[in-house]
Order: sequence, then structure tokens, then C-alpha cells
Amino acid sequence: QEYCFFVKERYGACHDSIETIFESISNRACFIPLDTVPPCPPILSLEELDCDNYNPFNLKNRLSWINSSANSCVDNIEKYQ
Repeated sequence: QEYCFFVKERYGACHDSIETIFESISNRACFIPLDTVPPCPPILSLEELDCDNYNPFNLKNRLSWINSSANSCVDNIEKYQ
């Protein structure tokens, strides 16, 4: 089975006068794995932007994850890229 991955990002601004929400989608990567047992999907979290200290020239999205251990998958992830 072929698997495809991409990242969808939604972003806006901390300023009250700007109400537009933008979206961007990363390049899509598709492949057919040699391993037939799917890996456990990571549990992702995103640190919220500190709007009280808003600086448009120093914006950072901090994404972190932990490995899940769902029953229908195996925990043999080598790395995330």
C-alpha cells in the first residue's frame, strides 16, 4: 500500500485588526514501504504563540511529539525528518 505525507499549516497574526487566516501545505511525499506493519503515528503538539510578546520578525513554531503505542502498530520508528 502506498502512503503519502504532508504538513498543513494554518497561521494568522496576533493583531486584532488582522483577521485573515492563511494556509500552506508542504510538498507531498509518497512511498511504498518494505515493512508491511504500519508504524505508530506520533502524537503531535504545537506550542501556542505568545501574543502578548508579539514580534513579527521573531516568530517560531515549536512542534514536539511523543511516540504513541497503539495496539495495531509497532514502535520501531528510526527517526522523523
